[in-house]
Amino acid sequence: MSKTIDDKNVLRNGNESTRRGAFLAGMSHEIRTPLNSLLSMLQLLDQGELDPEQHEAVHIALDSGRCLLEIVNDIMDLARIEMGEITLNEEPFDAAEILRSVSGLYLPVAEDKEIDLRIDAQTASHLCLGDAARLRQSFFNLLGHALRHTDNGRIQATLSQRPTGEGTMQLDLLVSVSSPESARESTAFSPTPCTPTNRAFQETGLGLPIAQRLIELMGGKITLKVVDTNESEARVVLPCGQGVPLTCEESLEEEISPLQILLVEDDKVNQLATRRLLSRAGHKVVSTGNGEEALTALEQIRFDLILMDGAMPHLDGLETTRRIRASKRPYAGIPIIALTAHALQGDRERFLEAGMDGYLAKPLEFGEFNKTVVRIMRKNDQMN
Repeated sequence: MSKTIDDKNVLRNGNESTRRGAFLAGMSHEIRTPLNSLLSMLQLLDQGELDPEQHEAVHIALDSGRCLLEIVNDIMDLARIEMGEITLNEEPFDAAEILRSVSGLYLPVAEDKEIDLRIDAQTASHLCLGDAARLRQSFFNLLGHALRHTDNGRIQATLSQRPTGEGTMQLDLLVSVSSPESARESTAFSPTPCTPTNRAFQETGLGLPIAQRLIELMGGKITLKVVDTNESEARVVLPCGQGVPLTCEESLEEEISPLQILLVEDDKVNQLATRRLLSRAGHKVVSTGNGEEALTALEQIRFDLILMDGAMPHLDGLETTRRIRASKRPYAGIPIIALTAHALQGDRERFLEAGMDGYLAKPLEFGEFNKTVVRIMRKNDQMN
């Protein structure tokens, strides 16, 4: 009898977890889709001929939208962590480059607040192996937290990397805050509203606890410490695998030749915004509203790349990709990148398992788009 009750409890808990996961996925998609439309159209407007006052208004609107997107991402991530539904990927990355990239995003904030933001990132001889996206998110949240709770003074982020054994490395990051009020900022904080008053400042107050959980999930540890009344610090120690020598990794920062792109997107606003953004970068774009239309277009036009939405009427992105790969037609091997509002952990894996070559979460960011395309093209060249 007790075994039957235990089995029922396991089944009930499993069903509840499935329902929570489906709810989070649906809510994330429904919120991110209109947000993507908003941000994409604002980007287009910002590239137009506006007077200074109009540019300022567009920038404030963009900052507010990006802030809201970060809040959505933070809430979703924290919920998934609490539910134990975060899984980690393993890929090569340059930890020093990640820290420098993240700090570059916060330099305008530091300048606005008259904070001396200093980065000392030691470049290692080898790439690291681990979850680059989660490490970037942790660095982003730690620096954002330090800037949010510092009104003046200095923030110093120092990263060192060293081998610890055969095929293993250790990352050590120290974020030190020197400020008259820094002592009280050395413990976890309650969420602080995100405002657009400091441009591009997107940290929400959930950043520190999310960073702590992510570092722990990756096998590391964050230690918070009050050094004295004028200084506090956060120290991260994180083990990771050792990849290839850094000199063997070619830069992904390069221009992409104009491509013939098939955009498969059912939302008219997103379709319009993405098509215009790609066209301004020199690409030729043909757009369709669902998978059936995409299959018809592939029979008529030769494409270099497909950007595929996930949720669409009639024939969704996953099934469309499976049919393309199984078609044995000349277009069966064309690179396919998911461009979707499904941005929760596990979504990327679902799209790749269906036969896609890459994954981009909406809204489209040109830097990530270019890197993803270059990586896929290089991989295809090596296979051919």
